Order: sequence, then C-alpha cells, then structure tokens
Amino acid sequence: MPHIRRQLIIYDLDGTLVDTREDITRAVNETLRQLQHPPLPQEAIIRHVGLGVRHLLRECVAIDDPVVIERAAKIYRAYYAEHLADHSRLCPSAAEALDGFANRRQAVLTNKPQDHSERLLDLLGISARFIAILGGEAGYPSKPDPAGLRALLQRESLEPDAALLIGDSPVDIETGRRAGVFTAVVRNGFTPVEELRAAAPDALVDDLRGVVTYVRAQGW
Repeated sequence: MPHIRRQLIIYDLDGTLVDTREDITRAVNETLRQLQHPPLPQEAIIRHVGLGVRHLLRECVAIDDPVVIERAAKIYRAYYAEHLADHSRLCPSAAEALDGFANRRQAVLTNKPQDHSERLLDLLGISARFIAILGGEAGYPSKPDPAGLRALLQRESLEPDAALLIGDSPVDIETGRRAGVFTAVVRNGFTPVEELRAAAPDALVDDLRGVVTYVRAQGW
C-alpha cells in the first residue's frame, strides 16, 4: 500500500461541506426584522459568512455597538437553532469527497458556533464521519488564527505536511498558511473566484470532487 502523506483531511463547513446560505439568510433577516432593520439580499449577507456570528451580524446590522450586537446574536442563535437544516444540504460532491477520503482521518474546523455545527452535521447524517468537529467559541480563537488547526494536528500527533485543509474563503487560506498546512479551496463556495485567486491558495479547484482528484494526482 502506498504511503498516504496527507493523513488528516480538515474541512471548513459553510460553503465547503454544506450549502447553508438559505438558512443563514433567513436567520439574519429575521434578526434584522426584530431589530426593525430592512432585510438584505442573500448576496449581501453571505459575503460576510466565515468570521463568526458576531462579525456576520455586525456587518449586516451595520452598527458597531456591543449591546446591539449581543442582542442580535441572541436573536439569531435562537432562530437559527430551530431552522438550521430547513434548506441546508451537502454541497455538490461532498458525499463523494467523504467517501474518497474514507481511508483517512477527517475533521471539521469552522467558525460556526459549536452547537450549531454539531447539530447540523448530525441532522445531515455525516457527523460520525469526523474524528472531531471544532466550531467557533469552543475554546480556540476563530480562524484565521491557526490555534484550532494546530490543536487538531497535535491531537493526531501529525506534522503540518501530513494534513490538508479544504475551504472556500480567504479566511481558510490564511489559516492554513499560518499553520503551514496545504490548503485547497473550492470555487463553488461562498467567495467569488477572483477573491480566492487574490488570496493565493495552494490549490484552487472546482468542487470537492476536484480536491479528491487533485490529491490522487499528487500521489498523496
């Protein structure tokens, strides 16, 4: 059996493994409604996904008042917890990638709140695929801080070159770069391709199927 160099596959969640845009959009707009703000189109909301709930709401509410943001976060969390899988589905070829990497260790690293991440992946029937689901506010700084990624490596007693990070945003690219982990990003996520190119990922592929193909071509 050939040596598997990339023994640990680590996925981002929103836009990478799961298309959550509709449920996130509805939760944000419900929050805006309760705060008596006008709704926003999906494109204006999704562009702020990736740096955590408070960042998302701060940008959508357009008010940098900690009291308002905490109230917004409370509203958002309560609504989203009840509707997080209403419309969310696995991204194209996600199941194929999970199967393609079934002989390796797989994990999730996301800035999405821990409870939301675990419940969503459980409802979609894939939580058992992962050795760890490391979400936001779970004891490590948010990405692009590499602490969570390094913790996953340490857990598995692996060096950075034994892992592969898969994401869909410049946040993921910067996280991998800081940790010294090869990072592949998919074009079909939440970030425009030109922004991904500008962030200079190690690999830019069409979708998760393309990541599997890329890894095999590299002999990893």
